[in-house]
Amino acid sequence: MHLTLGADGEAVQQLQELLAERGYDVGEIDGEYGRRTRDAVASFQREQGLEPTGSVGPDTAEELDLDVDFDMPAVPPERAKYKQLLAENPNYFGNHPELEYEPVLDITSNTDFEELTYVGYDPAAEQLEAVVSVKRDHGYGGDLCTDGSVEFVRFFIDRERNGDWENLGVGSTRVHDLPGPKPVAYTVTLELDEDEQPCGEPYLPRIRAVLSWNSKPKDKPEKLPVWGNRLDADIQIEPQWPTIPDLVDTALPESVIDGIDAGEGDPVDPPQLSPSQSLLTYQNTSVPPHRGGFTAFKSVVREPATAGLDLTTSALQPGDISLSDPVPDPIPIPDPEPEPVPIPEPEPDPIPIPDPEPVPEVPIDIPPELDIEIGEVLENLDETFENTGYEELGCVGYRSGLLTGVFTVKRPAGYSGGLCTQGSTEYVAFWEKDVSGGTWNYLGTGSVNVYDIPSIPGDGLQYAVHLPVDLSHHRQPCHDGPSLVRIRAVLSWEDKPPKSNPNFAPTWGNHHETIVQVSPGAEAIEEGRLAVGSVGNIFPADVKQTPPDADDTGTATGQAVMGGFQAKQAPFGGLVTITGRPMDGIDPDASGADALKYRVSVRPYKPGVSDAANPWKRVSNEFTVRSYDAPRINRRMQVDSDGFYTYVPKVINDVLAKWYTSDDGLYELKVEAKRGDGDPVHTDVVFEPDGTTDRKMLIRLDNTDPTASISITGVKSGSTSGGKAGDCGFFKVGNTIEGTFRADDKRLKGYSFDLDPDEEADDASVEETSGTKVLDRGGGDGTWELKTDWENGTVGRMNPCGYTVSMTVYDNTIVNNHYGGHHSGDSEGFCLLAANQKIVTGDDEDDDGNGSGSDSDEDSSNDG
Repeated sequence: MHLTLGADGEAVQQLQELLAERGYDVGEIDGEYGRRTRDAVASFQREQGLEPTGSVGPDTAEELDLDVDFDMPAVPPERAKYKQLLAENPNYFGNHPELEYEPVLDITSNTDFEELTYVGYDPAAEQLEAVVSVKRDHGYGGDLCTDGSVEFVRFFIDRERNGDWENLGVGSTRVHDLPGPKPVAYTVTLELDEDEQPCGEPYLPRIRAVLSWNSKPKDKPEKLPVWGNRLDADIQIEPQWPTIPDLVDTALPESVIDGIDAGEGDPVDPPQLSPSQSLLTYQNTSVPPHRGGFTAFKSVVREPATAGLDLTTSALQPGDISLSDPVPDPIPIPDPEPEPVPIPEPEPDPIPIPDPEPVPEVPIDIPPELDIEIGEVLENLDETFENTGYEELGCVGYRSGLLTGVFTVKRPAGYSGGLCTQGSTEYVAFWEKDVSGGTWNYLGTGSVNVYDIPSIPGDGLQYAVHLPVDLSHHRQPCHDGPSLVRIRAVLSWEDKPPKSNPNFAPTWGNHHETIVQVSPGAEAIEEGRLAVGSVGNIFPADVKQTPPDADDTGTATGQAVMGGFQAKQAPFGGLVTITGRPMDGIDPDASGADALKYRVSVRPYKPGVSDAANPWKRVSNEFTVRSYDAPRINRRMQVDSDGFYTYVPKVINDVLAKWYTSDDGLYELKVEAKRGDGDPVHTDVVFEPDGTTDRKMLIRLDNTDPTASISITGVKSGSTSGGKAGDCGFFKVGNTIEGTFRADDKRLKGYSFDLDPDEEADDASVEETSGTKVLDRGGGDGTWELKTDWENGTVGRMNPCGYTVSMTVYDNTIVNNHYGGHHSGDSEGFCLLAANQKIVTGDDEDDDGNGSGSDSDEDSSNDG
């Protein structure tokens, strides 16, 4: 292992002593790898010409003469210098054979450091989840006080299950070098809102996820990464609510449909099959009665009066024990008369030998046509525990404030009804404790509905269950090392695990344990706090705050919270969504005195100007949210008369407010909070990994579109430019068409040219011919050309046709929470003629077709 933040012991003490001998300030020599030790290591590394990671590996240990046994293999150079090697040779690892570069190393789908283990979908919350398992202490770009590195996951969907994959987008999570037990499980999330289908037509698309460390996976579903792997999963999309014809078509028992009052085409609440209806449904199938009637039979097995009885041969009947009879004190040992439990006399017998008819009372009416031996069913049920024949929990992962369990539904039936019913419930309960030990603490229980689906794929269907949690009591600043938490999850079908029993053995389901990492930051405070999680899809800590007069202050440089983009000095524009959640022990109610209320305010940044002259403006837009508790219900968020929203517990994606911006310039943003009874609540907008916080932040807005223009100026004959364009833009195949363009913006990010229709252009493309690229100049005017035929490695020729040449200019702004920039465009059309084509004017006069559009050949030498 490497020595890094959070490590301790004899090796760390020896390291501190060696650094101190060389004059480095490590603070107290105590064997604790903290901030001062890290800074001293980084300083030593700089002076020795090593990468200043602040962590000690074999190279640093050798330079220090540190005698440490690194029991894990060193990070190989192809990992440590991954991006540098790709910059020098894009095909260094041999996974891009289409490029004209010779491979150096053949590495594909290496999972020594990280592995994509499961992919699942929460149909109600409409979220895809990929669980990434990080396996090693080192090899992730730096410790918690650095930027570390990024695990990217690109998702694809095959809607028709025919191999036609469509790119859905990229999600990501940041990882670091972490000492401690492994593996550590992270989740990567992507929203997937598909159109609902009728409940009688299961929509079961296939999902492909590609994990790639420190470089985005290509938009090619067949492409394998260097570091990472690829995984496919089958998911189920939430159906439309049923209509009466839907219920009839799915052959539900008449007793289910009787009594439903609705028009023929009106949606109705999905009916819930009773245990007796489920037993009828599964008659003559492989689903056993103790599964089909589980919800009723389990209550009999757990009934205290029947505990310990042989339910196959006897039953406790009403009247056998009278609670009004005197019961002697069992202590001291009772005298012979009366006996606490009398020796049975012939009359009455306390536990009579049952007649053939008496059986344990089951709270359902067993349909007479079912040949069910109740005693045998109860015996089978009593002998069934942690059965994973129908469902199995495969893994658990975590991202900021959200635990996710992924499980597989394995069979086509046995889930209490099809998609036109309520089906049944899979519960996942979660407990946590510190990795160093302690007792399990109950966190809560999430759930998802599952159904009978006859067309279930052979590998089953993968579901995700979510639970928002507060693990902030484990949080600590990055220089104190990682905070690792052990999670236990219990999957239980139709039987909610008791929160007091982390060792609960479900009848149907199983348990799973994993380790997760709590993001570093300020330690928890006793009174609790509301902390902002993101602004415009960026962590506030990644938005530059000083100096206030710098042009890039208020811009973002960092990884997106949701999505795969990495911003660089990017301002914000359009819709800016603010997310956040209560932590440090605050668990608000939805209303009343213990509710949580919050207010978001903004104003232009004007230092030295009074609040009266530069008042705060409340963000008061109405919007809707959904919660993990009720994901199908849209809740409208509105401010009260004081500008406060009321927090929705367990809100999906932690949405607090939506700020629709329209101005440019530097703004201030702050959040205030209070309880429903008016007591103030501490708030933090900026939450740094090193533990520093701020209750306000600066954010730079840019809502000005870039400038874009393009024009055709003439044709090029040989190496000579300046030929005139023909009237109405006519050219001949063989011409090289020339033009000018303008791309300008204060924060220009790029521009592109396009030729339409591309299917007629035979791979022709518009090329910039500016002496110095406009992008390199930060914007301005440039020139371009288009060859209509060419011989440059390949031979090509555009077809005679009408074309449009266009350009798009985009800036560096995060717009509507995505890094797409503001876009502007312009276009110009032209006609391309074959060599034997001519132009006929309105006077029926022949034109030479050379592009001049005139009645003579005087200018033909320039027209081509």
